[in-house]
Amino acid sequence: MLFFKEFKELTEDHQKNIIWEVNLGRCCGVLFLDLKKAFDTVNHTLLVSKLKQYGVRNKSLKWFESYLAGRLQVTKVGGEHSPSAEVTCGVPQGSILGPLLFTIYINDLPMVSDSTRWNLYADDTAITFFKQYQTRHGKYPEHDPRESIGMV
Repeated sequence: MLFFKEFKELTEDHQKNIIWEVNLGRCCGVLFLDLKKAFDTVNHTLLVSKLKQYGVRNKSLKWFESYLAGRLQVTKVGGEHSPSAEVTCGVPQGSILGPLLFTIYINDLPMVSDSTRWNLYADDTAITFFKQYQTRHGKYPEHDPRESIGMV
């Protein structure tokens, strides 16, 4: 089954969270996202602002600004080259810092909603949604849900 293949791809902690929520009587759904070209969408101004929020200052901040600024791109079709254009968003592809900077850029997404859990790794994301429901008899689970996943 496709669901179980993807469920196994979640971290053990994320799997335990899903089991925990189901045992609490909540309905769960998981949305798996692979953000294509995600690294190209990073807004430099917003990223620098987030770096400041994380305490990056002075020379280190200037270094990151310099790392992101002044990059050029050219398109080649056949033997023809376009004029160079400055890259105003995105992080350098293939760099060691690219995934880290992207993670810093999206790191506050989990704060969007209290009814979701997020599993972020660079451009691969799993969002789990939870909603309380009752059994058909109007009762909630009476046992400690931690027992079923070995947390007690």
